[in-house]
Amino acid sequence: MKNNLIYLYIIILFISTIKCKEQIYNHTNKENNLFFVFSSFRHGARKPFVKYDVFHNKIEHPGKITQFGKKQHLIIGDKNRERYFNFLNLGNKTFDTEQILVRSSHIQRTIISTRKQLQGLLKSKSYNKIIQVIKLESNLFVLYNLNITNNTNIYTYYKTSCNSLRKLNQGNKTKKIYYEKFYTNILPLYEKCYGEIELKSVFSFCDQVFSSYYEYKYESKRTNNIGKCGEKTMNTLNNYCIKYYNSIRGWNEKNGYYFYTFFNLLFKYMDDVINGTGKLKMIMIGGHDSSVDILMNYFNGMHIINRTEYPHYAFNILMELRKYNNIFYIEIYYNDILKYNQTLDKFKHILANSKYSNINNYCRNFYEDKEEKNKNRNIIDKSINKLRINLIYKIIIILCFTFIVIQSISFISKKRKKIELNNSKEENIDNISKQELNITINKTESK
Repeated sequence: MKNNLIYLYIIILFISTIKCKEQIYNHTNKENNLFFVFSSFRHGARKPFVKYDVFHNKIEHPGKITQFGKKQHLIIGDKNRERYFNFLNLGNKTFDTEQILVRSSHIQRTIISTRKQLQGLLKSKSYNKIIQVIKLESNLFVLYNLNITNNTNIYTYYKTSCNSLRKLNQGNKTKKIYYEKFYTNILPLYEKCYGEIELKSVFSFCDQVFSSYYEYKYESKRTNNIGKCGEKTMNTLNNYCIKYYNSIRGWNEKNGYYFYTFFNLLFKYMDDVINGTGKLKMIMIGGHDSSVDILMNYFNGMHIINRTEYPHYAFNILMELRKYNNIFYIEIYYNDILKYNQTLDKFKHILANSKYSNINNYCRNFYEDKEEKNKNRNIIDKSINKLRINLIYKIIIILCFTFIVIQSISFISKKRKKIELNNSKEENIDNISKQELNITINKTESK
């Protein structure tokens, strides 16, 4: 009996702790404990960048966002409206646009996705003009640099602290095993089910698979045209491509310094809201798989959230600042699934104590390394120049010696010819003299 009571007490205690935890971390309990929201998302489903999909259907407008892709972000906007209705005072007739900062890459499918999400959030198309369209140039991080407008180059911005960031080691590189598996298992399976394919690369093949998978799964009217192997094969191809993409998406440490700068600015916006001095409550950034990837890889590199998934179409990262029992917490969600919760102070401490915490130190080390390399290079250059000079001197000496030898040989040869010529002249003179003598003798005898 006593044992049963003990077990019952343990069960009740366990249930009460679960309820307590839900009360602390479940955002649906109290919306007024929310202070700040940051969102980074990928555009919705698009068509492949090829002429034909994996079902050998012709693709019109390759790369264009699909109707399902638009719907994906409209649904996210609807969810966010319900989630942040009171937080953003969405019940008012007029919306204060200073509460929200929205930016998108200049690619059309991303702009449309951002517009659709904003439409679902605000239930109006009239706010599309607040979207900042950012030209990506050559660096995806430009989307996250909130101090940069469309007319500012990211490298110009960082020139104040560091003229250029050296290329650091990439993280995971493409593993050979994925290529071996592709050619031994995946490609034969595909050709068995769908026929031959014009293969440019594994990367482009997976792009076709992802796009075609979404089309088949969610919006295609040609669902009967999936080959003789059916849905199981599509799932196999899709799962392989997810693993392949994760293998080639490495962590570039350079982004660690960029993101430290970004989060410092984000913390400033949060502090302004906490202190009641700032109006900005929400930041939305619409981008691509690679722009979402670098944020996921940053969290992974900082040991905040382990990287275990690939950012599919409409993948959405939410970071919320909430207050529970007078303590501020950071909560991070991947597609509405809570992945991380920690106090704001602890989160700041993790970033502040990372090796990326001071971009100026990094740049100073960079310049010190550069100066050291320049010194070594100067020493090497001097040595090379000395060798060159010595070599030139030796070549000159050899050439001079060769010239002297040639001239000497030529002089000796000419001298010898001259002597021989003189000798031949003397012999001729002697012969002539003898002939004349013989003639005179003969004349004398005849007389």
